[in-house]
Amino acid sequence: MVFTLFKIADILWITGISKMDTIAITVSSFFFTSSSLLFYWQILQRMEVEAIERYPLFWINSGILCYFAGNLITFMFINYIAKQGYEYFVTHWLLHNFFSLFKYLAFSIGLWLLPRPQPISLS
Repeated sequence: MVFTLFKIADILWITGISKMDTIAITVSSFFFTSSSLLFYWQILQRMEVEAIERYPLFWINSGILCYFAGNLITFMFINYIAKQGYEYFVTHWLLHNFFSLFKYLAFSIGLWLLPRPQPISLS
């Protein structure tokens, strides 16, 4: 709710609709990166997971961390990058696509590792 109000205020009074909304993207990226790091910290504190590479939430959280940490860095400097020229802007989007690709790859691994329901035998 707070982020929604911030986003509306950003569109109406700060950034407008004609520019890229870098402030809201940076704020949301910071929130998701912090939440992801908090999740890792809780896993390390509890020490309940024996094989972390087989834990589906580890992979899903890794995708979230990589994507939003990358967004945090790249979108903080997007206005500067856009002023440098087209080549730098294309490089920025290639980097963004790399982070997005890793996110979806990690999500896929996490979903693949989810336990499958066992079929019920009625005999």
